[in-house]
Amino acid sequence: MQMEEMAGAPREAMGIRSPGEKTKYEVQRLENASSRLFQNKINQFSEQVLEMLLNYMLELARRNLSGALTIKVFDNDLNATTFQTLTVDDITGVGRIKPIGARHFAEQAELVQNLTALTGSNLWASVQPHFSGIVLAKILESVFDLKDYRAVTPYIQLAEQADGQRMVQALQEQLHQEMGTATGIGHDYDTNPQGQFSPPPQTPARPGLGLQRNPPASATPTGTLGTQ
Repeated sequence: MQMEEMAGAPREAMGIRSPGEKTKYEVQRLENASSRLFQNKINQFSEQVLEMLLNYMLELARRNLSGALTIKVFDNDLNATTFQTLTVDDITGVGRIKPIGARHFAEQAELVQNLTALTGSNLWASVQPHFSGIVLAKILESVFDLKDYRAVTPYIQLAEQADGQRMVQALQEQLHQEMGTATGIGHDYDTNPQGQFSPPPQTPARPGLGLQRNPPASATPTGTLGTQ
């Protein structure tokens, strides 16, 4: 922090809050600036310690590798595990291994914060016609690591809305058919072409010998009794 003061850097750049009320974006800038020194130390440790160790480990492993080595590889697309054979001749790449985990996530978080601040500002209305929604969706898919879920597809929401409307129309037609179908209870009968109710036909009496069944003893008497 003394180096920044000697260089004349503003106090806000070191995460020191100045007097006065702050907006949400200004508070976020102060939080990012307060961790800038710590993030710089992390980058130095990654570049000067971890990077050297990883490259030395790869070099020693290549020198001591004899014969063929069977390794397990997981395929995310097929969701299956395969086994491959690795030899010394396969390790022919030229370059260095660079650990960028912490640095990578810090840059992603800052990118999302900047995009959120841009879309929430008054400047977004004037520059929005020049931004591609598909490209922004791809950026968020990469930042949030959503490629394995395949959550981002161009105009997929329009297709899903169309499918939802088709389902709603089909259910409405089915409901209208159910409401137009007579239940046969009370006066709920189908209508004839003249618009009059046509009750169901009466079931004809079954032919028999004209015999009648005597009422049970517990039946309630009906009719009138003759007088003597």
